Amino acid sequence: MEQTAAAVAAAAGQFEQTGAKRILLVEDDAANQYTIEFLLKGEGYQVTVAENGREGIERAMAEHPDVILMDMMMPVMGGHEATRVLKEAAELRDIPVIALTAAP
Repeated sequence: MEQTAAAVAAAAGQFEQTGAKRILLVEDDAANQYTIEFLLKGEGYQVTVAENGREGIERAMAEHPDVILMDMMMPVMGGHEATRVLKEAAELRDIPVIALTAAP
């Protein structure tokens, strides 16, 4: 959890510099969802959560977030494939995607 909090704090600093306020979190682990969402909302960000890559693509198309935080290892569709699909879509390709992964 400490590594997750540190990574989110670092990402929040980058978001502040770019003016990003709407964040899409694509993460299947409930504990990570809670921690990341709690930390970002505490800093004033609007956070939407998707539980897999396919749902993340659907939410990105509907909501056009400023930034996407993407877990790499998920069921249904993983982060690598979801990011590839996002970058192929003309209306979504300019949205920054930050990869997240759990350390063993």
